[in-house]
Amino acid sequence: MRPVDKKTENKIHNPHDKFFRELFSRKEEAKNFLQGVLPLDLIRKLDLNSLEIEKTSYLDEYLQTYFSDMVYTCTYNDQVPIKVAFLFEHKSYFPTEMPIQLQLLRYMLALWEHNLKQQSPLVPIIPIVLYHGKRQWEQKPLAHFFGEQLGLMLEGQLARFLPGFDYILKDLSAYPDEEIKALFSLVSLQTALLIMKKIFDTTLAEEIQKIGDAFNELLETKSGEKFYRTILLYLYNGTTIDKQVIIMNMQKVSTKAGALAQSAAEQLRKEGREEEKLQLIHNMILSQLLSYEQIAAIAGVDRAWVEKIAQQMQEKI
Repeated sequence: MRPVDKKTENKIHNPHDKFFRELFSRKEEAKNFLQGVLPLDLIRKLDLNSLEIEKTSYLDEYLQTYFSDMVYTCTYNDQVPIKVAFLFEHKSYFPTEMPIQLQLLRYMLALWEHNLKQQSPLVPIIPIVLYHGKRQWEQKPLAHFFGEQLGLMLEGQLARFLPGFDYILKDLSAYPDEEIKALFSLVSLQTALLIMKKIFDTTLAEEIQKIGDAFNELLETKSGEKFYRTILLYLYNGTTIDKQVIIMNMQKVSTKAGALAQSAAEQLRKEGREEEKLQLIHNMILSQLLSYEQIAAIAGVDRAWVEKIAQQMQEKI
């Protein structure tokens, strides 16, 4: 289990993963999320103003099947460094191959191994699991997974031989919309979590209008407008809802919301055409049946661009 450079890692790229990363790479949103989910006695001792994001992922190939991660460092009691690991259960189902505690233990071990390789002291870790599946997640002790009879024994004298640690679970399916709004003060975070909660609902398009005030509030600032575009891309890529249906509902929210929704959809279509053209050029280069001039003429691009793509392909071999 080695730390992975996020610039080169071979991760599962999906819209849920990308949206999670965009959301929790924003320091203010991460801070506000922690304020809403961590116990009050812990919050009082954490210096959330010291939050700093790490550029390393600690997921091995097995854990990548289940999670995406974002890791922050901060200080506890004004002096103790700790790590806060945001783990997003991006496949939206319960971990069945391995109890969640063992998955988290595997993950925490990777972080601690990294500490040792850096010849630094082990750092306490607060694991936080964000889940947005339809079925409510029931937190169970590790002893539960040993079977009923042995589990009861493990909760007694044998308990000291089991790894003992807790984790914070944020199961969006268990929270009414109004409670999500009450827990988090940032409109961007409220909106993102509501969208994530409803992303698999067939009625999501109609739900957009209920979040209308939040969308309009986001559109009052440049940073909010940028994040609104991120939400649009998540809606377009993370659901099977027709883009025109989303646009229509955004138009009912406000003229600006509708116009930006239309613009984002057109940009996606343009990028899709460019991707198809790039794939066509790749295939023609690999076939070795056509000259660069012929490929450029068929694709409607300059020969220099075809040569550049061919060079990039050669460098990857």
